[in-house]
Amino acid sequence: QTGERVSVPGADDNASATQALLEAARILGPMARDREIWLVHLTGEEYPTDCLGARHLIAHWLNQGVELDGIVVMDMIAFVLNGADRRTFQLHPGRSAGSSALASLLAGAGPAVIPVVRGPFDPRSYLYNTDGLMFDDAGYPVVLVNEPMNHWDFFDRPHYHQLTDSSATLDLPYVESILKRVFAAVVL
Repeated sequence: QTGERVSVPGADDNASATQALLEAARILGPMARDREIWLVHLTGEEYPTDCLGARHLIAHWLNQGVELDGIVVMDMIAFVLNGADRRTFQLHPGRSAGSSALASLLAGAGPAVIPVVRGPFDPRSYLYNTDGLMFDDAGYPVVLVNEPMNHWDFFDRPHYHQLTDSSATLDLPYVESILKRVFAAVVL
């Protein structure tokens, strides 16, 4: 209200994805699986840091020759504006065939919520406003998972980048349905 810009880490953007990573560690940790799953928390996505965490990680991976089957980036997964379809979420694949395959896997992983796939050239794709762009540019298969929000739909919603982005504004059954779908796809 003073006109001064302040940092506003919020419950949805992006503590919801951070909590998802913690929940994934709890669930996936003791599970037997055929392949390695990395749970990575990055920082410095937004201006002025310009995806600093992702850039550092990608430089390390490229220097080490790390190959990955796919990367799922989650950003803002727990708020649904009244009027938005509470049964949908968005998948934003990168430009590679591997990204499209990963999006298809996520789209088919469960019935609880319905994916809306925003291809790489869809103007409603939000991948390019996240760390996902860095992974796509480096050639890694990547898909961003987020709630129904992009520059055309619900972008000026209440609580977005505001001090009011609190746990009271989150839709926990909604985020749980998204996470079940993501977890099912990741462990396949």
